[in-house]
Parts: sequence; structure tokens; C-alpha cells
Amino acid sequence: VRSWVYPGYYSAVGKPRAVTGSCPILAGPGGCRTSIIMVAIGTSVGRDEIIDTRRLRLRRMHEDDRSSLADMGWLDAERVMIRSVRTPWPWGFLAVTLDGSGEFCGICGLLKQQLDHGDEVELAYHLRPRYHGRGLATEAARGVMEYAFANLDLRRIVSLIRPDNLPSRRVAEKNGLCHERDVVFHGDVHGMHVILKQDWEIIR
Repeated sequence: VRSWVYPGYYSAVGKPRAVTGSCPILAGPGGCRTSIIMVAIGTSVGRDEIIDTRRLRLRRMHEDDRSSLADMGWLDAERVMIRSVRTPWPWGFLAVTLDGSGEFCGICGLLKQQLDHGDEVELAYHLRPRYHGRGLATEAARGVMEYAFANLDLRRIVSLIRPDNLPSRRVAEKNGLCHERDVVFHGDVHGMHVILKQDWEIIR
């Protein structure tokens, strides 16, 4: 396959952009080095592919990330691993890590969900408690949305959020998702927050 996608550079104003081309190295604003993801169209993604934002690097999850999920509360680590390690990107979770140190902050990704009204693509994100309140979930989610709308044939993205989960609702609202309806998901009522591709292209 000769066509490549390079999603990755998070600009000085905090907006990631996806670039297509054949050059293995790109320069960002001010000559900053970009960290490039090379994804061969039509093939699965390998272990080192990442999305870069201003403070974060999102990479494929590895089996040795399992222990880092232990302090993330209610998360089912085994289910997360199955939906990530064994599922080729762009589906499943990416590991959210701090740029520079590589410390594991949490997970963020795209999940195919079957709801009563039809199929949806969910943007899901969960951070370890120590990284709450720093805008990292908003930044990670924004990077994944940028990737998704730039590289996948998606008309819309949703986030399914429990009504009492105010932090996750704030993340969705900051990234332009609006509450469309309530749905029953895994036996519980969730608010379905939605953003359309045309609306994302206006606010990004």
C-alpha cells in the first residue's frame, strides 16, 4: 500500500491536525518537530502508532499496561484489554500517556456501540484519579475526535455519559458535544451527547 496517513501534530494553539502525504517527516508551526503516525490504509496498526497533542501521546495499548488499569476504579481491565490489544485501531482504547515521561494517565478511544435506535461510534475516555482536573481528558478526547473525523468516514460521534458524571459531561461540552437524548446502555440510563462532523469542522 502506497498511501499513508499522518495524524498527529498538535499545534501551538492546541488544535491537532491530520495531514496526508508521502514524506516521513513534517515540520509544525515554528519549525517544531512533529511526531508522526504512519498508518497504512487498509492494514492494521502496529504497536508504536500514536496521536500527539500538546501534552499527551496516545498509543496502542500493550499487555503490560494491564497493571496500570488497576487504580481506575470500576473499569473492567480484562474487557478494556480485549477491546484494545486484540482489536486493530481505530477501534478500541488507546493508552493516554504524558509526553516526555510516558507515564500512563488513562485511556481514550473509539468504540462501536449497538443501541436501541441503531449503531453509533462512541468516544470514550477514562483517566486515573490523580490526573483529574487538569484538562487532560478534554485534550485526549479532542485528539481522538480530530483523528476520527479526518481519517474515518464518520458523520457523527457520540459519548454515552451517566447523568451524575459531571466531569465527563464537562469534557463532552468543552469539545462541542451536545445532549441529544437519553438512552439505556448496559441496563442504565445514559445521556447521549453528540457532535456532527460539519459542526466539528466549524468549532475546531
